Amino acid sequence: MRLFGSNIGVIIGTSASLASGSISLNEPLPGLQFIYSDPLFTSSLTSGSIANIQTVITTASDIGASGELFIEIADPTNLKSSGSEVIRFTVSESIPRVGIGTKKPASIFEIKSPTSSSKTNPDIVLSVPSGSIAVGDESSRLSFVIEDEQFSGSQLFITGSTAAIYSRVLGENGLYQYGSLAFEVDGGSATTQDRKALELGYNIGRALGGNTDINAVFSGSVEIGGVTYPNFTIFGKDGFKRVQLGQDNTFPFYTDGGEFYLYNLGDEVVAFRSIEENSFISSSGTWGFGLGTKNPNEKLEVVGNIAITSGSVSSSLQTINTTLASDSATNVDTFATASYTGAIYDYILVDATVGTRAGQFMVAQDDGNITFTDTSTKHLTDPVIPEISAQINGADVEVQVTNGNGYTFKSFVKKL
Repeated sequence: MRLFGSNIGVIIGTSASLASGSISLNEPLPGLQFIYSDPLFTSSLTSGSIANIQTVITTASDIGASGELFIEIADPTNLKSSGSEVIRFTVSESIPRVGIGTKKPASIFEIKSPTSSSKTNPDIVLSVPSGSIAVGDESSRLSFVIEDEQFSGSQLFITGSTAAIYSRVLGENGLYQYGSLAFEVDGGSATTQDRKALELGYNIGRALGGNTDINAVFSGSVEIGGVTYPNFTIFGKDGFKRVQLGQDNTFPFYTDGGEFYLYNLGDEVVAFRSIEENSFISSSGTWGFGLGTKNPNEKLEVVGNIAITSGSVSSSLQTINTTLASDSATNVDTFATASYTGAIYDYILVDATVGTRAGQFMVAQDDGNITFTDTSTKHLTDPVIPEISAQINGADVEVQVTNGNGYTFKSFVKKL
């Protein structure tokens, strides 16, 4: 050691020793070593070494020298060695670098783990004493801050913060602590600071599932893109697809459009695809929009009834397709008197062999009374002509066909 003014200097080499080869570039040089001495040790510098601080000369010339500093700690699995390197400090292109587990840190701070990490073998741990926090408190925080010389202390984190990641304590269940992970962002005004953009955890938010499922709570909009077929897909615990939303990826492809599918046990039950002229296409590839069918044959096909409600007035559009197996009075339609006052039937009767007619009949009821009018074409061919009638039976209106054995009754019904 030598005093240089008020500083203590440790001379680890000279230009002469470098020129003579007694020391070399990029090789560890003697430093400050902490030793436990025992006369039984073969070498106190190795077996007795607890820790040491060493340096490496990386560059030496007539105008100056540069190097690196590292710290070694004794390895309990190899007591005869002087230790293993745990941290290294270096400078590259005027940028300070710190490496843990690596001799060549490639960034300002680099950690290199010698083994794969796991829950019981993490690379970084942020912890707080259990008695110092309560439910709802933050347990640890990682802040991203832009430094401003005007501010210091807590004010630096208030005005210079751009974002943060932190964990929030949610509770304790026996031996297990549980919490959430939150992503916070800061806007450009006092009212947009400390906005929790995303939180992940059990029993958070208003989603169904409670403490048995993981929930994600977003505050803001979500944008998905930048790839050929961006999409958002939801699977159930059974592995079957439930929902898919995204870029059109179904033949025939329409790359400017999107698609939305709902599934039941992996099978499509509702399919929307945006195609030219704002049409929809079903999964079968036919142009059309189907309700109650995956294979619409028209631009709009509905299998089932249509109900239209406005205020206290309810109306329904229905179709009927019934084959009659008897000449006795057979109900072909029924509706509740409490639901509808009347109905209009556009119909056709077709025999399996010969005989047909088409027409329209109207039914109206009020306070136990009923009226019925049938306006139809002349019945063709069959000498036995089916008759259509309507009656009130209890709380229902019944529309019946008599002498209709072998006929099919088809109708489009408007109930009002």
